[in-house]
Amino acid sequence: MRWLLILLWLASPVTAQTIAVSSGEHDTYSRLVLPLPDGTEWKVGRTAAGYELALTGEGLRFDLSRVFDLIPKTRLTGAFADPVTGRLQLLLRCVCHALPFQLDGRTLVIDLRDGAAPPGSSFELALDGSAVPPLLAVAQQRPRARPLSSSIETDPAGQSYDWIALRGGGTAAVQTAAPAAGPMRHTNPDLSPLRDTLIRQLSRGAADGVIELALPTTGAEMTFAGETQMRVTKLPGLAVQEERTAVAEVQPDGAACIPDTALALSDWGGEGETALQIAAARSALVGEFDKPDQTAVSQSVRLLLHLGFGAEAELTIGAFGATDPDVPIWNSLARILDDRAQADSPFAKMAGCDTAAALWAVLAAPADTALTGVNVPAVQRAFSALPAHLRLHLAPRLAERAQSLGNDELARAVITAANRVTGQPKGAQVLLQARVDMADGRLAEVAAEMETLLAEGGPTAAEALILLVQARAGLDEPLAPQIPGIAAAMLQEHAGAVLEPDLRRAWQVSMAAAGDFAGAFAAKPDAPTMAQVWRLLAHVGTDDAVLTYGILPQGAPVTAERAAAELLAERLLGMGFADAASHWLGPLPEDAGEADRLLRARIDLARADGRAVLSTLAGVTSAEALILKAKAEQMLGQPEMARVTWAVAGDEAASLQAAGWAQQWADVAQGPEGAWQSAAIAVTDQPAPLTGPLAQGKALVEESAAMRANLDLLLSSVPAP
Repeated sequence: MRWLLILLWLASPVTAQTIAVSSGEHDTYSRLVLPLPDGTEWKVGRTAAGYELALTGEGLRFDLSRVFDLIPKTRLTGAFADPVTGRLQLLLRCVCHALPFQLDGRTLVIDLRDGAAPPGSSFELALDGSAVPPLLAVAQQRPRARPLSSSIETDPAGQSYDWIALRGGGTAAVQTAAPAAGPMRHTNPDLSPLRDTLIRQLSRGAADGVIELALPTTGAEMTFAGETQMRVTKLPGLAVQEERTAVAEVQPDGAACIPDTALALSDWGGEGETALQIAAARSALVGEFDKPDQTAVSQSVRLLLHLGFGAEAELTIGAFGATDPDVPIWNSLARILDDRAQADSPFAKMAGCDTAAALWAVLAAPADTALTGVNVPAVQRAFSALPAHLRLHLAPRLAERAQSLGNDELARAVITAANRVTGQPKGAQVLLQARVDMADGRLAEVAAEMETLLAEGGPTAAEALILLVQARAGLDEPLAPQIPGIAAAMLQEHAGAVLEPDLRRAWQVSMAAAGDFAGAFAAKPDAPTMAQVWRLLAHVGTDDAVLTYGILPQGAPVTAERAAAELLAERLLGMGFADAASHWLGPLPEDAGEADRLLRARIDLARADGRAVLSTLAGVTSAEALILKAKAEQMLGQPEMARVTWAVAGDEAASLQAAGWAQQWADVAQGPEGAWQSAAIAVTDQPAPLTGPLAQGKALVEESAAMRANLDLLLSSVPAP
């Protein structure tokens, strides 16, 4: 079947040039962008359901596969190319108007702006110049299948093909202007009309996105054996319908996703000042006989959620006994807006939905939950559709969640979308950009920006301090001594607020970074924060601080990260506390690298455990490892082995010294001049025997004097152990 589709596609005589239509969402308008071929002219006009675009040029087709990646279906509900005229049809369901214009001579931009069109706009007329009735507030969506009368394709000979049985009991799938006499031939029929109709309908299906056309990859010619087969009965697994009803989005387990209509927070607001909107909504909550008006209750809850007042919305639901079926969704939205935990969210497992539910599922998931299969385009689209104030409110949390998922691209897209909000304070923009820089690892730039923002004060100072401490701690750099005091004051100011946990961690880490390890350890930070304190102790702590807090009691657990523990072990070993260093390093795993083995060997050598040194360094042949092995062999009373190891390491002086300890005097006597050579010569030299007692006595005295001189030289040249 696939090869048949490819053959029919290749049989088309027209070489099409594709125009990829992209989109973007803004507060008051949705934007479509079409790159046009050189010399293409365009014209936009009104239709009963929206607008249509006509282009000059042959073989042009539209690629509409990415139209709704970044925009919701709040203004534009559908787009398709008319199969007869080739014009691009835009279907709307809003009180809005089209404003097209051309950039740089090649790019056509169509803005679908809220509100009525400007008086006298030529785009409000049909393409033939006739007037069109006013656009309905909610226009009909484009039907998935054409009405029967318009879907019949007719060839020049009058023969038409219709794949759908006629309404009212029609039975012919093939209609002709006049029935032909005689029996129908079933061998070698003329399939040109069928081919042309299939090409047109396949093109329509490709534009709708319901089928995918593929070209052959081998280049081999296709052949079909036997006679052509035609079926007029139903095929297994296929159903033909006149109309296609919208299918609800579903989760991977088959459960339905929450639709966009239930999450359209942008549509839940009113006009005028916020206080007046809230007052008007609350004044209608109670009706006759003091009974809650459920319609007014629902409107009030939606308004509060639109404004970002989560706790107030939840209280309104409970106080007035809201009965709307969407109450569980509203309660979950309220908790998400206030960043409060929830045990059973209706958005659970909806991160893969192609609706706004994906956004709220990501925000509702606990920070320690590993989300998989997140529909990133749906999250971006839903976030861009939020009101400006909610984008600013949720952007930091969503960006942080995206970073925890390892999706820095989504984090950058979220922050960029929030930065487009006009009228926000400069500090908010700097904070949002700093979060992007943190995700990209530009910690030094973030620290410098946050120091400036903290000095300026204002409502963003607390978040600036948190980011400043995170950046400096990530760089393992010290902080100014006044930062912990500022953090303590801000912590008291934000007691019970959303920022309190982050400020508490920043205060504890800032004390360590400023050198106040007594305060940092006394604050009893949680495990992740404690790991940061240990790392700062290893990097910026003084020797006194390392001795005070780095010498752990026997059996105490090591809570630092591996890199910090190794650095603390290095520092303690350098100060002569080998046992404390051994506690930090701990036993080596079987797959430990050379650096860890060398550090373990140095610690064991300082603890006079030569056997452990040799066992740890088995198979390691670097220069440092050989030196440690030689020292361990000397420690174990194996100077002969140490002499060989020193020689392999390239230290001839140490090798000769080991030979002396091994009493290999003949080898020492052949070495360089010095105390050891003189002593070796004195030991190995056997002078000729003398006759006579006076000569022998004199020789003994001279030999004794020479030996005493050699011993004095050795004692002065060999360092004490």
